[in-house]
Amino acid sequence: MSNAYISGITSSSDFPTLNAFQSVASGQSNGFVAKISAADAAAVSLHPAVVNFGTALVGSTSASETITLSDMGTAPLTVSQIAITGTNGGDFSQANNCGNSLRPPREPGRQRSP
Repeated sequence: MSNAYISGITSSSDFPTLNAFQSVASGQSNGFVAKISAADAAAVSLHPAVVNFGTALVGSTSASETITLSDMGTAPLTVSQIAITGTNGGDFSQANNCGNSLRPPREPGRQRSP
């Protein structure tokens, strides 16, 4: 597997760093290079990938549907926000009853036993 490198510039005062050459921002903007390695990465899987709520009258509430988020990669996945977007995204709501971190399965591509 190969690594991907991303470079750019940021004016963020709290840009996240890990093993940085210079871990503290200086000046109004700072350049960065990020290494993305498939050997140590989180990979998201949603099941089911599509949810159909059927026909519902405006203003009514349909039955809830469960969508499971799994980390199928080799590194822990941190979830900082869940958002519903797209056409009429505001017509939907979500209930987040899980933590903010998922452990990867023992082997890439295999589910972890409960």
